[in-house]
Amino acid sequence: MELMYTIKEQDAGKNIKTFLLERNISRKLLISIKHRGGTVLLNEKCVRLVDRLSEQDVLIVKLPDEIPSDNLSPQNLETLGFPLQIVYEDDFLLVINKQHGIACIPNMRYKNLTLANSIMHHYKKINQQTTVHFINRLDKDTSGLLIVAKNRYIHHLMNDKTKIKRKYLAIVEHTIAKNITIEHAIKRDETHPVKRLVVRDEHENGKSATTIVTPKEWYQQHTLVECELLTGRTHQIRVHLSSIGHPLIGDSLYGGGVNYINRQALHSYKLQFKHPITNQLLKFEIPAAHDMKQVILQLEKLQGQVHNTLFQIT
Repeated sequence: MELMYTIKEQDAGKNIKTFLLERNISRKLLISIKHRGGTVLLNEKCVRLVDRLSEQDVLIVKLPDEIPSDNLSPQNLETLGFPLQIVYEDDFLLVINKQHGIACIPNMRYKNLTLANSIMHHYKKINQQTTVHFINRLDKDTSGLLIVAKNRYIHHLMNDKTKIKRKYLAIVEHTIAKNITIEHAIKRDETHPVKRLVVRDEHENGKSATTIVTPKEWYQQHTLVECELLTGRTHQIRVHLSSIGHPLIGDSLYGGGVNYINRQALHSYKLQFKHPITNQLLKFEIPAAHDMKQVILQLEKLQGQVHNTLFQIT
């Protein structure tokens, strides 16, 4: 991976090390560049980090290749019904439309059949020597958009997830009549291996969490809502909505009925963020997954609604 900077007047006179530290290239990464195959070029010549910069100089930093973990083998999952759906790709990051039913990272149950393994297969095909750095992850049975950094430096630049706008579509039990902001801290349920709980006692330890819920469509006993995450806690939307009496349909873990769909009806449909290198504002939007579309059609049919265009069904 290569980073290029054209030096501006305000940076003239600085040494290269200071300039790079100001751009969040850490001392650890500078050491890695020096000893693991990276290079620093100034006007196409090798230089020392103590050398000074002049206006209009061109500084190029070639980051060393990252060594993939032995535990993360490339796997082509297309034959199993999980093709890798790349929405956007450049030298620095990927945006992927994840299908439901596939875990993001290996665990005891899914050791090789994960999205990370599929991404490693893609890297192998394009001859890119790196590993997988998820900026945001989705639960196994949540579908939609997520971001993957191609280098730990890019991951570091994007680590402040409050600068990434993330919006989800969810179908919940009962009627939500108006906009709601849910601000309940979340903690692990010590009696369950994966479940989370909201913290209602200020003396309990929990991580702060905020979800903005906007109703979009109303049905007889259900509501289609848009959820915007201001934080990114495990199961946040599922826990928050369940805590106010509106569990997601299909989400049996948090009390949702399973009559219409056999997974939580949750889909990451909008992402917006500034590119960590170019500073370009990137916006992505995709319609809900097929099974959620079918649920909407069923709910609309039950009360004689005409299908709305939010899901772009043809």
